[in-house]
Amino acid sequence: MLGDPTGPWLITGANGLLTSAVARALHGRGHALLLHVHENTHRIADLVESNPSLVADLATAPSRRDFVAAARSHAPLAGLVLGASRFEAAPTGDPGAPPAGPIIERELSAHLELIQGLHRHLVDGGRIVLFSDTGTALGWPSYAPYLAAKAGLEAATPALARALGPRLVVFCVAPGSLEGAPPPPGSVVRHRTALERLGSPEEVARSVVDLCSLPAPVVQGQCLVVDGGRRLYP
Repeated sequence: MLGDPTGPWLITGANGLLTSAVARALHGRGHALLLHVHENTHRIADLVESNPSLVADLATAPSRRDFVAAARSHAPLAGLVLGASRFEAAPTGDPGAPPAGPIIERELSAHLELIQGLHRHLVDGGRIVLFSDTGTALGWPSYAPYLAAKAGLEAATPALARALGPRLVVFCVAPGSLEGAPPPPGSVVRHRTALERLGSPEEVARSVVDLCSLPAPVVQGQCLVVDGGRRLYP
């Protein structure tokens, strides 16, 4: 699939820690990119200079509709890497916690709406990549809405694979804690990971791009956990 030069790969949240690494991995293999950014571009400034970008806040339905219309103008698309996300705490019982609804809309509903609006504009054999989080199996008490949304993406992956296959391939990646990511501190995570170290964004990015390269029967509807054994230490 990755040998097909047709169309750019649309990456949402392209300035993120992991998504910027995915963008660089795809770019390094010679693929055209269509980069979605919200406010910052410091991690991908050089890529923005050589690839088209779309600036949008995907938190609201009207802005997502405008974004879909803009992205369609770059069709056909080779793939969607739906990585726009924010690791946001919302402790249950804390009166100052943000409401759950906007978090679930941003982390779950927005991705499903983008797929609904763009799947017809992908090339045959195009890939759709979703991102979960290894925390869905660990039950972090301050992140219930975020983890509920990520678990929803895991559940949606096989359903989307059935709905959009065999023309398109849909899979999900659930990374663990990464170097440079927000707390918990790396020293804590290392002692709760089978490899006793954090993963790097580049390692997970290579996994994403390698999965995109595999034959459709291998990855269709799958969720790959890339966490160095973090789930083995709940």
